[in-house]
Amino acid sequence: MGRDLLADEVSLSEDPGDMDTALQGWSNSMIGFWEFPRIKEDVVIDAVFRKMVINGRDFTVPALVTFNDRLETEIRYEFDSSPMHMKLKDHVLELGMDTPFIWIDNCRTVKSANNKYGLCVVAGKLGSRKLASTRIKGETKVPLDAIRRIALSGTSKENYTNNKVLLGDGQ
Repeated sequence: MGRDLLADEVSLSEDPGDMDTALQGWSNSMIGFWEFPRIKEDVVIDAVFRKMVINGRDFTVPALVTFNDRLETEIRYEFDSSPMHMKLKDHVLELGMDTPFIWIDNCRTVKSANNKYGLCVVAGKLGSRKLASTRIKGETKVPLDAIRRIALSGTSKENYTNNKVLLGDGQ
């Protein structure tokens, strides 16, 4: 934390100084470790290496990326399948009808892609007229202009209900 570990000076644990002030000074740098990217270029999905790339940063898939009209992202993962943890599909089904998303998951989970094997992507808003979905073969790009269109697209309650049924809500 800003100290030369090979120097003869007193270590941080021996002389912490005013830790509250030190932590406040480090807060922006520390927050940056957890900050998700703002989409500034095409999103690349690689089925072979099971990753997506946003602005040069690699993220593992399956994943759910939600974003706002400024293309600021939030990324969710399915960590385990215990009853206390939600599956990605459940996160998708809980999204509001105006929340834009890109969902990358196994095709057998993403029912709207009409494939049973491999990795699939679904993009849009639950309230959109139509969700875009496809099976990913090798490397696929979700173009930046398509992501912008998704963020600005209109929605309706009828589309919201239909898309939730299409994705397997069953209600």
